[in-house]
Amino acid sequence: MKIDEVCRIFKESELDLMCPACGASFCVSGQKSLICTNQHCFDFASKGYVNFIPNQKQVSEYYSKALFESRAVVFEAGAYDKVYDEIYGIILSKFGDAQKVNLLDVGCGEGYYAAKLSRMSGVNVFAIDLMKDAIVTSCKRKAPVKWMVADLTRIPLQKGSIDVLLNMLTSAHYAEFERVLSEKGIIIKVIPGNDYLKEIRELVKQQLYNKEYSNENVLKYFEEHVKIIEKRTLSYQFPVSAYLLKEIVQMTPMTVGADTENMDFSKISSITINLEILVGEMITQR
Repeated sequence: MKIDEVCRIFKESELDLMCPACGASFCVSGQKSLICTNQHCFDFASKGYVNFIPNQKQVSEYYSKALFESRAVVFEAGAYDKVYDEIYGIILSKFGDAQKVNLLDVGCGEGYYAAKLSRMSGVNVFAIDLMKDAIVTSCKRKAPVKWMVADLTRIPLQKGSIDVLLNMLTSAHYAEFERVLSEKGIIIKVIPGNDYLKEIRELVKQQLYNKEYSNENVLKYFEEHVKIIEKRTLSYQFPVSAYLLKEIVQMTPMTVGADTENMDFSKISSITINLEILVGEMITQR
């Protein structure tokens, strides 16, 4: 992506941006940087993003470049298309008449949902992830998204600037979510169901600290901060080839540290996608 195109994408939303260093407002400077009123400067990367934590070590034992690249393959194969359809439907039902909807994908990973949702009429998408490799992978999608390497505990957006906050299979920081959400804003949080990727879990369970998975604690924590206005359960089988199964095994943090090379995955012909989709409003907002 040309740097002037990156500049244009961020320029159209500069009033929504906030300096994570001091909380001041930003303006686009010289078609190459975002500079806040206190002179903190963050350059546009030619690949299509802004790194708001350039000096932080962005390495994780759970989230590698290979993991994000595998996720891109799995998403392109259509394994999560039904999940996207549910998210699309929820946004359409809540904001279908709105001329502009600001959406933030927190922990966007390889960018599948953010990129597709940016094609919705009137939807203006911001996406953040702590891992630079995730954002670099996201930029390959060539979507008009404001891709940002940023910390969810210090989101570089103004108070009340977001109408839809998407939190897909990743960590949450509800105090910060409350800050950036607009008065009528909603959170769409997706968490694994107990049968999520159960075929893979069954094979590696002897190497896992937690032999079984339960979303009870995540759900309880969500309900402490968010009033649930809608809850959906999505469960289906997705057929997989040997090649795609290998990518799925590599894309999930569940298998990090497990010896998967010597496991027999030949009997798995499909995987279970079992997710809980929670739609809510911040309790303290209302």
